[in-house]
Amino acid sequence: MLENSETQDWLYPYLFDYIHLRAISPCFSNLSTVLGRAFNHTRPGGWVEIQDGSWQLHCIDDTTRGTALEQWFQILPVAGAKAGRDMTKSAYYKQYLIQAGYVDVVEKIYPVPGSSWPRDRKLKEVGMFLQQVMLSGVDSYRKLFIGTGLSAPQVDELIFNVKKDLKNRAIHWYTPL
Repeated sequence: MLENSETQDWLYPYLFDYIHLRAISPCFSNLSTVLGRAFNHTRPGGWVEIQDGSWQLHCIDDTTRGTALEQWFQILPVAGAKAGRDMTKSAYYKQYLIQAGYVDVVEKIYPVPGSSWPRDRKLKEVGMFLQQVMLSGVDSYRKLFIGTGLSAPQVDELIFNVKKDLKNRAIHWYTPL
């Protein structure tokens, strides 16, 4: 069944015990509407889970300073806003869930490294996953970034250099999830 959760009523004739949303910050203009519809289709006692990054660059030292990665993270919220997408909305997910009617809302924020730079084995593995996600997805932001006034060659160069930065274990970056 295909639908637009933001602009259409949900077509499901039943209620859900569990609804999972992941990586949705660039997807919806009005997340409150989507979560309101989710609430209306959640069985009493049911759950909704959202997993999403904050699209904020953090660093344990100064290794991101002056990098293409830093530039990319600075441009991203501007590019998103120009396209009608609030890339910072993950900070408001808890508030949106409460406004939709959910109770006992719990927010857990985890620092996720952007590559395998951490010494900790588990964080190293998590970092490898985020690195692969970013490497496979950074090209998809090309059109969005051109909307910020950068030329196509400038965006291509930025993306090329971001990919180099993503592979550089000497850059000790992370993002909250």
